[in-house]
Amino acid sequence: IIGLTILIFIFTSLLLQNLLHYLAKNQEVLFLFGIAWALLISTLFHELGFSLEVGALIAGMSLASSKYTLELGGKIKPLRDFFIVLFFVFFGSQLIGPINSTLITQAIILSIFISVGKPLIVMTMLRVQGYKKRTNFLAGASLAQISEFSLILILLGFKLGHINQELMNLGILVALITIGISSYTMYHSPSIFKGLSKVLSPFDGKGDKENHHKNTHKNKLFKIVVFGHHRMGFKLSQLLKRQKESRQWFMGIVRLVEVQHGECVEK
Repeated sequence: IIGLTILIFIFTSLLLQNLLHYLAKNQEVLFLFGIAWALLISTLFHELGFSLEVGALIAGMSLASSKYTLELGGKIKPLRDFFIVLFFVFFGSQLIGPINSTLITQAIILSIFISVGKPLIVMTMLRVQGYKKRTNFLAGASLAQISEFSLILILLGFKLGHINQELMNLGILVALITIGISSYTMYHSPSIFKGLSKVLSPFDGKGDKENHHKNTHKNKLFKIVVFGHHRMGFKLSQLLKRQKESRQWFMGIVRLVEVQHGECVEK
């Protein structure tokens, strides 16, 4: 698996980028290629005796490394949402057999352990890295559930005979409980943090990560300020560095955006 994964990423870096650049001239063709690539890598893994799911994961990782990942993600999103619905319907149908009080008790205990233990682990790790308690709590609250990929692992174990139907039911019940609870904790996490702020003091880091940028650039004047440093912001900042912060180049982008929004006013 490691060798095959390395070969796929070598192929992606050497040939796939140029192919995607050519296919991106037509968004529909780019979308079809993304689906075909995922099916191709999944089938390749399956034919070699590996897991379809792992093949699909590697295919997605290879596409994510391209500069067209946002276009592919936007096109695939409706299809992804549709299959996510079928994914949970399928796992709901696997909840077979009697749901007794012992199984429910075990599911509740495990759900409490995951809903509390997993955020505590995340908050502790972030605290060690210097993040403040609010950042630590919000990050931990968003991870207080088992992932969809863990359900796939449970299903594989069930198909291979490593776990029985009772453990399969337990995993599905834990998923239902933790995903249901975490969806509300994420939504109300700011208000929950206000109520638990004093209790969370042990998870308050020194703030090195969050204050490093502010302290480093204090009292400095910058010609260009980029808000947001995700995919597009990161690429823009890298390009600005290569352009040596060309003011004329940046103003050209500002004017283009203003014209696109119907505002022909130069600032």
